[in-house]
Amino acid sequence: QVPPNLPPSHTDGLGDTAQNTNGQAYEQVAPNLPSSYVHAFVDDGTKLLLANEKVGDEGIKVLAPSLGQRASLKVIILSNNNIGIDGIKALAPSLARLTSLTRLWLGYNNFGDDGAKWLAPSLGNLASLTSLQLSNNNIGFNGIKA
Repeated sequence: QVPPNLPPSHTDGLGDTAQNTNGQAYEQVAPNLPSSYVHAFVDDGTKLLLANEKVGDEGIKVLAPSLGQRASLKVIILSNNNIGIDGIKALAPSLARLTSLTRLWLGYNNFGDDGAKWLAPSLGNLASLTSLQLSNNNIGFNGIKA
């Protein structure tokens, strides 16, 4: 069964461009993921829109390995998901492999300076990245310096 269209809150500022793929494509872009996460892969798997879903560190630990295998991902929106340092530690290695990524939004997650330090090396690999949103994560001078 094809999941219903995502409500506007899932597009997180992306307008009407976010459209669901068919059921077969979901299996291809998100193998072995819980169905509650699969609905967030849109536009043939080039975008992951999971803002405001309370994913948390444990959810990111489940999601991160699959993200690293999705070389076609261009947009990842994980804002306001209660992602802490453990979630960023799990996410960072996968992000480093996403060289086509143009937009990464991780705002409102509260991973602080330590999370920024884990994230920084991965960001260095993302030459296509044009939009990075990290606001409201309690990142101070040490995190910025990373």
